[in-house]
Amino acid sequence: LSLVTLLKQNKMGNSATHRLYERIESGHMILLDTRNLHLLIQLLRDPKRTIKRLDLDGGDLTSDRTNAVLRLAEALELTSESRSSELEALYLNNFKTNNEGIRAISNFVKTSSLCTLRLENCGIDDASAFLIGESLQTNTSMKILDLDHKHENTRSL
Repeated sequence: LSLVTLLKQNKMGNSATHRLYERIESGHMILLDTRNLHLLIQLLRDPKRTIKRLDLDGGDLTSDRTNAVLRLAEALELTSESRSSELEALYLNNFKTNNEGIRAISNFVKTSSLCTLRLENCGIDDASAFLIGESLQTNTSMKILDLDHKHENTRSL
């Protein structure tokens, strides 16, 4: 690739990242696909950007959703370690994941000052709910926890 092509791609990437940031800032739900996931991770790692609320829908992820959740959780953890995390609310919709993905989110919740966590249509079962519950032992700022009404194997916890 030529230098001009690389510069154009970088400019387009910066423009796309900026548009995504504007949509997040205005409170829009972000329909996550592989490209948006990559841009979102860039935003989370950018020390000049502050994100208070993330509302993500994984319905357009054609690849492994658990892998997407793992990458997102890793970026969130790195962000909270490198600077005081500003993220107050995290909404994940349509991220059918396994306990590995939920464990990654739980680890982030433990170390964050997250106030709201909503996991809708994420395939939360009893083991996943238990993992999230354990994370609340160290997160004292959580005020709203919504694990959706579509639990799998729902029983009293």
